[in-house]
Amino acid sequence: YNYSINATINGFKNNTKVYLYKADIKVKNPKPLDSSKIIDAKFKFRGNIEEPFNALLYFKDDVNSKTPRLTFWMNFSDMTINANLNDFNSAFVKLNNEQLKGSYLNQLSNEISDKRDSLYKSGQRSKIYDESINFIFKNPNNYYAVWEAYNFRTTLLKRDLLLDYYNILEEKYKNSVHGKLIKKLIDSKKIEEGALFTDINAKDLNSNSVRLSDYKGKIILLDF
Repeated sequence: YNYSINATINGFKNNTKVYLYKADIKVKNPKPLDSSKIIDAKFKFRGNIEEPFNALLYFKDDVNSKTPRLTFWMNFSDMTINANLNDFNSAFVKLNNEQLKGSYLNQLSNEISDKRDSLYKSGQRSKIYDESINFIFKNPNNYYAVWEAYNFRTTLLKRDLLLDYYNILEEKYKNSVHGKLIKKLIDSKKIEEGALFTDINAKDLNSNSVRLSDYKGKIILLDF
């Protein structure tokens, strides 16, 4: 195995089930990656992942399924969780650096999240983008930073910084899931004002195939 999670979370009933998911998966009714049971407040996971990701722990017992979901960044490492159910006061809880140890990526995630929260609370919201971009460039070569860069792709593209970021990546991060998505964006044809439109092929309400170019010369409303 290339990761393990040894957890102690006080407050759960024995035999409460724990499910491990990818937190940012974009499919309906996703399947859990693994499952375990809580016995005497303890549970374990270990296995193999292709690359680190933002993870979610979902808990369910026979009576109550409204326990918080815990999110954190997985890492190629041995991770430990020590927490108390009474400390979780919202539906989704991001594990902090005291609650989860052994994940460098989770530490990075909490570091930039804390900076953004501080700027937001102090009324300096306009600085959040700059702080995030500076953070990405100062800590470029890790899976979390590549994920962050992709999330901020629109801002980076507007400032012509996405290619600069991609060029300083090590090869394994260029070949990561989000590294490949960034490369695809960089290689895509840039659309400029006044240029010919990029043709679109889609189905109409009767499932007939239509192209945007079929309506060339007519007034067209694109409603996304």
